Amino acid sequence: EAERIEAERIEAERIEAESNEQNFNRPVWATNRFKAVVIVVNNVKLAFPAISIKAKISFDGELKQVKNPMDWVLGLKMDGPNFIAVVDTGRLLLDQAVRDTKIKPYTNILTLEKSRWGIACDAVLEELVLDATTINWREKSPDRQWLSGIESNLQLAIIDPEKMFIDDK
Repeated sequence: EAERIEAERIEAERIEAESNEQNFNRPVWATNRFKAVVIVVNNVKLAFPAISIKAKISFDGELKQVKNPMDWVLGLKMDGPNFIAVVDTGRLLLDQAVRDTKIKPYTNILTLEKSRWGIACDAVLEELVLDATTINWREKSPDRQWLSGIESNLQLAIIDPEKMFIDDK
């Protein structure tokens, strides 16, 4: 009888956890433990899933300007035979003023897998293995869908790159 009661309690906890998780913004790549690349943009640490990063390239300031871009597109840069659109990450994600890269240039660009986007940043820190249970996952919201959660101990915002370009409005 005690085993049956314990089994029922465990099953009830599992069902509750699953139903609670459906209300959160936890991406499919955020399994129990996952690798993340940490970048710094205007003194804010952002963690991207390592599986979404293709390469790191230097931001040399040489960008082809485009007409009437979104204000968060800094310009286009050659990446091998293709152009990538370089994003002012501070503007797009942190809602900060557009950076004048002639006065204060970014240092690196992370190119995203399966896309033609490059994320401009001030620094690329180490790759970490994060434990999904230590992250405060956000409830699903139409605002800032790209912000999946916060890792408080390391002061990291966990970014879902697949949701970065979804219009919140």
